Amino acid sequence: MQPNIQHICQGGSAMELVSTVVGDNVTGIRDDCAVGPLIDVDSPAPEERIAFWNDIFAADKNMSQFDWQAEFLATCNQLRNLGREAAEVVIWAGSHPTEQALRRRVHWWLRSTPVKVSEVLVDIEDMADGTADRIHAPIACASVERLRLRFSHRLESTDYLRKQLADEWGALRDHGQGVRLWEGDRLLEYPIDHYDATLLALVEQQPVRFARVVGHAMAETGQSDCFCKWRFATLVRTGHLSLASGNFHDWLSAMICRDMLNH
Repeated sequence: MQPNIQHICQGGSAMELVSTVVGDNVTGIRDDCAVGPLIDVDSPAPEERIAFWNDIFAADKNMSQFDWQAEFLATCNQLRNLGREAAEVVIWAGSHPTEQALRRRVHWWLRSTPVKVSEVLVDIEDMADGTADRIHAPIACASVERLRLRFSHRLESTDYLRKQLADEWGALRDHGQGVRLWEGDRLLEYPIDHYDATLLALVEQQPVRFARVVGHAMAETGQSDCFCKWRFATLVRTGHLSLASGNFHDWLSAMICRDMLNH
């Protein structure tokens, strides 16, 4: 009889890919803990965390009715029950700040649990497109063959490593306010406006289609489209950029330009 193995990874595309590799019993955590305040993220009703995501998605009409309280309560329950009925918990993470934050978070939740913990860790060499100049290497961009190989050679986490990563999560959660970047095999904290200068440099005085600028911003920073759109909206709100036409509710047709007083 096969042992009961519980897998945990980032939600969305990563979860779909891991499920393709291992089948059922895959838990996906959707929250991106590489950005925003973390102080209350592990509570059932994290008010600061909810306020942060409400702000990011303020201009997204599709998310206006999203129940963040229910989402975070469900996430808390998933993490609280992790490993209770499993012989082994396998953490899947790439060299990406979102997944490395989740990796540490899972170890924190499992810190007092006797369950066996193993890890499937991927890097640039595992990416399906073989691109060497990637900013990050997330699970979702790895090839199925490499993930199968990594899973078959997964390493059991030692007690020392489990404590180290759990302690790192505790420090990140207590002090995290901005963005976390994966540098030198470590998660480093930067202010939330860390990318603003880069985003400003992508916009000239001549209006340009906002969707195009967002695409360039994602390539330059490695951040998600929702994060980049939010920072651009913040720069417009603070007068550093201007909307030449349209609005952020219809961002695919909007035009954006550099404010003449901030060129």
